[in-house]
Amino acid sequence: MTKRVFLFGLILILAILLVGCGEKAVSVQTPDVSNTDHQTMPAIVTTWAGFTTDKAIWKGSLNQDRKLINDQSLPIYRFDSVSDLERFKSEHSGIYDFESSFQEAPSFDEAAVNYDDDFFSAHAILLIYKGSGSDNLRYEVKDIQFDDSRLLVTVVQTNYPKEAGDGYAGWFFILEINKTDYPDCSSYDALSPYLL
Repeated sequence: MTKRVFLFGLILILAILLVGCGEKAVSVQTPDVSNTDHQTMPAIVTTWAGFTTDKAIWKGSLNQDRKLINDQSLPIYRFDSVSDLERFKSEHSGIYDFESSFQEAPSFDEAAVNYDDDFFSAHAILLIYKGSGSDNLRYEVKDIQFDDSRLLVTVVQTNYPKEAGDGYAGWFFILEINKTDYPDCSSYDALSPYLL
């Protein structure tokens, strides 16, 4: 419990420092995490990704087989090195928008500036893409569940605007995890349940 309080305090201080510098703040959230006896709370950053309907987004995802079973699945990727991240950006450069920001959301490139060899020596990144039919809708990682060998991340809508907005949108959720967390994980999935 003290680790959670410490990590939350550290995340809060970093967010305040980023806002204080006069630059666009990178929003960091802390989701509900189930079965985390040996895991640390991941930092989560939300960035702009641009909207796409291109099926190639599933290329290289850890759950590409789930899309055929469940249309609520979102592509989830894992990167353990700078070269993994650069390969993903190269393969998906015409699909996702890595350079643009949108309103409060920084660009992926802005958020990823610190993902260097030093970062990847102890950490990995889980990346989830969520497309949206409206640029007024916002989403967050609500829950992370881990049971023995399966990691499931749930992304939910957080607002209910009266107006639909001017266009489509797409968001990346970057989960910064310790490489020692989820050591026996062999199955990854991300879901965005429909609203009732």
